[in-house]
Formats: sequence, C-alpha cells, structure tokens
Amino acid sequence: MRLSGNVRLAAKIRFDPFYILTNPGSTFKSPKLLVEAQQISYEDELRILECWKPQLIQRQRATDENMPPPDIKLGVIGDEIQQVDDAFNAFKR
Repeated sequence: MRLSGNVRLAAKIRFDPFYILTNPGSTFKSPKLLVEAQQISYEDELRILECWKPQLIQRQRATDENMPPPDIKLGVIGDEIQQVDDAFNAFKR
C-alpha cells in the first residue's frame, strides 16, 4: 500500500499500512475521504473498506447494548456504515 501527498487524513497521520487496515477511522475522517484519496490504489481502498465496515458494525452493536465507545456521538456510526456501503456501490459502477 502506498500513501503519499496530501490526502486530507485525520490529525495524527500514520502511514503504516497495517495501522491503516486495523484503524481506518483513526486515519481517515470518513469513508468518503478515503475514496477521494487519489494516492491510494483501488485495491487498497477496497481492502480498507472491507476492514472498516466490520469495525463500525461492532461499535454499533456495543452502542445498541448500552456500551458505547467513549468517542461516539449518536447516529454517527450508522452514517459511517452507510458511507462505507455507498463507497462499495460506487466501486461496483
């Protein structure tokens, strides 16, 4: 995975591919920004999205069970899951 240039990442940028795959939400502010990052290959974007959605679903499940992560705002996870789905649909076109 190669990352370079200004890709509008979150405040603390880490260019470690393993970190990005395991913590996409800490690297990219939203799935939409990941898709807009032209410096990342199509295949890498798909891999990151594939890792991101299960993490979001897990966070949503915890929130539904009254164990929300400390950084959560109501409705945000559902919006991010929808953004991941929208990104996958955009790739299919």
